[in-house]
Amino acid sequence: MAVLSATALLVSGCNKKNETAEDGSELYAEYDIHVAVERDFKRIYVTEKVNVTNLSDDAIEKLEFDMFAFAYESGADPSAYFKSEQSKWEKGETLIGGVSANGLPAEVERDGVCMRVTLPRALGADESVEIGIAFTSATPTSPLRYGREGDALKLTDFYPVLRTCSAASESEEYSLIAHPSRTSVSIYNMSYSISKSVAIATNQPIKSIQENGETVIVECEKSNLREAGAVVWSDSKEIRRSSSGRLLSDSDALLGCAESAYTAFYSLTGEFPFDVLSVVAVPINEDFVAISGLVLINEKLSGDRLKNAVLNGVAAQYFGCAAGTAADTDRWAGEGTAYYLGEYFSILTGDEETYTTATANDSRLTASMTEEMSEYYPGYALHPARSISEYLTVNEYETTVRCGTALIYDRLRKEYGDKKLKKAIVRLYDYAKFGRITSDEAAEVLSSELGRGAGDIIRSML
Repeated sequence: MAVLSATALLVSGCNKKNETAEDGSELYAEYDIHVAVERDFKRIYVTEKVNVTNLSDDAIEKLEFDMFAFAYESGADPSAYFKSEQSKWEKGETLIGGVSANGLPAEVERDGVCMRVTLPRALGADESVEIGIAFTSATPTSPLRYGREGDALKLTDFYPVLRTCSAASESEEYSLIAHPSRTSVSIYNMSYSISKSVAIATNQPIKSIQENGETVIVECEKSNLREAGAVVWSDSKEIRRSSSGRLLSDSDALLGCAESAYTAFYSLTGEFPFDVLSVVAVPINEDFVAISGLVLINEKLSGDRLKNAVLNGVAAQYFGCAAGTAADTDRWAGEGTAYYLGEYFSILTGDEETYTTATANDSRLTASMTEEMSEYYPGYALHPARSISEYLTVNEYETTVRCGTALIYDRLRKEYGDKKLKKAIVRLYDYAKFGRITSDEAAEVLSSELGRGAGDIIRSML
């Protein structure tokens, strides 16, 4: 990939038609965000404008934002993802400088990762309001999705995101463990001010690059995303481009895996949901993190684990990033389907043996989890369509939602064959992309393509 400026190397992302009004949202948001990054990555300065339209029939007096950066602060009580790593952190701190509604001061209340904004005047049906938010964040050192680690600054989970639908059934554990995209696909207008000596990867096309002394201002094109994000490195990096031109990476190994996955899933669905996909290696605790048009891969991975992380990251572009889910009990239809799609890659590429090994491992893990939990909870059953508030650990959640869902699809494959299963997966994707789907809807869509009895199988295993 060519260097787009003398010292900054840029990776661009996605732009897709917005279909948010069709997914049952109560609110619609458009974001205009500028992020200024200090040279040493220890602090960011953010100005954010959110244009909010009330799509419901009722007047709204308060708006709720998820501000995941709050979970990285001293004294925060985060989830199991965080607890095992807290002692390794240099904690962050986020200071809200001011919040306004159409230029008037607005009252703000913090509650966990939730930031509630009381409007000076109730927002009526079909009315819009512009929320202005200014904040400074001392970035944490963190092996998680947000923060600096090694030579990288990971900028996901760092800004207030409007909750566009009811979160009544979602617990604090849900917001932290499962990291949902509670927002609909929204328009994002992002810009970044960074030092000329660094490199940046975004999940949006780059509109312009302007030098201002020792600073580079990177302005992205407006894009329809579930989440905006970027990675900034402390030095320039060589970015490889695939032969198709659609994929970018800082590693030949990552690029090769991503191109194989992209080709296989494209042959299944006939499309890729975003214009460009950037797959980059960074210091993170998880094997991978996927947002629209951007996959972060744990830089320590190698071999089959690296390949699986990339496969799951690319699969998540379809289910999770494009096709969202409605509530905490529906995560199997997104994250679980993406996990299975990563395994089904082997079938798409003619490797039945690897697929069989993967599903056998899923069966072993779910059986082991069931046996272990049954010692403490007699009658315990592993069902993917459970509320996240019922999970005790991240391992239980991931085994249930990922491996448990894969076993449902494997059962359907054995009952109905690959031809029907492929059509069912594609139909589910087409139905849910750029919206949010419930468990009942997912079961109905799959069973309508597979045929008689499929719905009973799905619901009994969920």
